[in-house]
Amino acid sequence: MRSFAVLVAALALIPAAGATATASPLCAPLSPPRTPLPKAIPVRLSNYTFELSANARAHHGLCSVGLSSPGDGYLYSIEWDVFPSHALAVADLDAVSPSAIYGTISSKAPARGFPAPNYELTGTGRASGKPVTDVTFVDGTALVSAYIYFRSDFSETLALARWASRNLALLTRRR
Repeated sequence: MRSFAVLVAALALIPAAGATATASPLCAPLSPPRTPLPKAIPVRLSNYTFELSANARAHHGLCSVGLSSPGDGYLYSIEWDVFPSHALAVADLDAVSPSAIYGTISSKAPARGFPAPNYELTGTGRASGKPVTDVTFVDGTALVSAYIYFRSDFSETLALARWASRNLALLTRRR
C-alpha cells in the first residue's frame, strides 16, 4: 500500500500534456480520507487514479483522482479533476454536457450550497440504464463530481458531495 501511495504521489508530479509543471496538493493520494465519511454513506471508499479524459487533457488537466466503493460494484464515487487554474476547470465543466455522460437526464438544477458553477442531476447510467444522482461543481482549481448509482434520492449524494468539498478545503488548506 505504501508503494502505491508513493507511485501516485510521483505520478502527480508529472504534468499532463501542455500542463504547467506545478504540482497540486490535490493530486496527492486521497486514502485514508481526511475526515470520516458521513453516516449516510454505508460503504467503505478506496482511492483510485485514472487517465485524464481527452477533454481534461485539452484543458491542461494535472490529474484525476478519486474515491469509490469497489465492495458494492462502485456505486458510490467522488472524482476530483485538477487543473492549473479555476478558469480551466470551469472550461472543462462547460465543454461537456451531462447528456454526453449519462444515458438520460430526468432533472438538472443548480446545486445549492456548492461553489459555482455547479449542477445536480438525476438520470440513468449510459451503460446500465439504472438510476444515478450526481452533484458536480468547480471549487478552486478542481472539478468535483460526487455520484451514486442505483439511487434516485439526493440525500446520500448531497452528503457525499459536502464531504468531498470539506476534504478539498482541507487538502488546499483554505480553512
